[in-house]
Amino acid sequence: MRRLAVGLVIGSLVLGGMALPAEAGHGHRGHHGHGHHGHGHGHFAGGFLAGAATFLVLDALLTPRVVYGHPVVYAPPVVYQPVYRAPVCQDMWVQERWELRPQQQNGFTTYYQVLVPGYWQRHCY
Repeated sequence: MRRLAVGLVIGSLVLGGMALPAEAGHGHRGHHGHGHHGHGHGHFAGGFLAGAATFLVLDALLTPRVVYGHPVVYAPPVVYQPVYRAPVCQDMWVQERWELRPQQQNGFTTYYQVLVPGYWQRHCY
């Protein structure tokens, strides 16, 4: 790649050097004034393209190569799980008892007693 670029630069300099002496006296032989009325329309485009090519070649040669180091590897963050104490559960016997229950009769609320048998109930705290 560099050899090709250097070859292009040298070639454009040599061709540019050969073109300058031929054109130096072209429009001034016996004419003192505006002697370029039908000539030289392609010279701007050629010079522009040669300059652009030279810029691209020199830019490719002189631009420093970007070298990146290896990415830094970090350990993953430690995940702390909250520690909850295990619930303490205890089974307790609930004695039988009498409860009052509401009852609707003729638009009035009355209460009657019901015997609730004993049962086991689990309490966790």
